[in-house]
Amino acid sequence: MIKNPCTTRILVIDDDENVRTFFGHVGEMEGWDIVLTENCCDAWHDLQTRRFDLVFLDLLFPRNHGIWLLARVRRMGSRLPVVIMTGDPKPDSIICALDLGVSDFLVKPFSLDTIREIVQDATHPERTRKLPIRLREMICQDINKGNIIDMEAGVRMANLFLKITRG
Repeated sequence: MIKNPCTTRILVIDDDENVRTFFGHVGEMEGWDIVLTENCCDAWHDLQTRRFDLVFLDLLFPRNHGIWLLARVRRMGSRLPVVIMTGDPKPDSIICALDLGVSDFLVKPFSLDTIREIVQDATHPERTRKLPIRLREMICQDINKGNIIDMEAGVRMANLFLKITRG
């Protein structure tokens, strides 16, 4: 099958087969070119040898951390939109990802509509960025659950949130 050169190409990196299967079905439905991989090492190879419009990256893997891959992508000078996926958003991981220029956060489980919206935002830069809204929701959830107990991390997260919303 010949791929349309204008098709959105998305790399999905997650060790959970169900997540990869979900993205494969969504990509087929939406007409996106989805490349699925289960670990950061294979993903790093794909990122060096292929062009992508967007990356969905899980945070936790048996051998590596998603932040490791995000840092490598940024060190090579890429501004490729990267969306962090996690089932357990921790303030330190959020702060690290923000420092590295993550495009968005996606808390598992997520809906098809959320995926569509994120792909639209990432592939059409003229659209309003939703990250501050999603991040604010995550921070509020963590505060309500009592998960933010490190005051320094909370202050850094608030400062990063203000930086994003202002600029």
